[in-house]
Amino acid sequence: MKFFYLLLLIFFYTSCGTQKLMIHVDKWQPYCGGARPTDEQAKGEKTAFSNEKFKLHFKDKPSLDLIITLDEKGNWNGKIPKNLSCAIFRLDKTISLDQLHKKYTVDLGSFYSKIDEKELIEWQSQADFILQNNQSKSVNFEVSANCFVGLNPCIRYIGPKPQ
Repeated sequence: MKFFYLLLLIFFYTSCGTQKLMIHVDKWQPYCGGARPTDEQAKGEKTAFSNEKFKLHFKDKPSLDLIITLDEKGNWNGKIPKNLSCAIFRLDKTISLDQLHKKYTVDLGSFYSKIDEKELIEWQSQADFILQNNQSKSVNFEVSANCFVGLNPCIRYIGPKPQ
């Protein structure tokens, strides 16, 4: 019987330090076509941000930071430390500028320009979502793509817009 109470006590203390969290992320793509869009098309398209990786950064306790992977429906379920603010970053925002350039290297045509390092560093510093003191048990947010470059943070489309 003492063993049972000991297990119950251990379970109680370990469960007090964490809480369950469900994260859902959608990717939003604006309408980029040339034809007059329907009202529905003009809203853009939302799809689940499948199999993407994010870093959960706990500012006050960076040793507790987590790397998570969303499932095919854009969801992640897990446990995080209680009562700590958490910034959620796409994993691309946590890699070096050299790695970022290697990952997103493309042949630039005359319709594209490179993003300067200062702007990339600013992009990397902006969390995709901030969870204050883990007040919520469920988080939903969107990652926005851009016309003609998608989620590539290293280039900007400067070419003509479709008519």
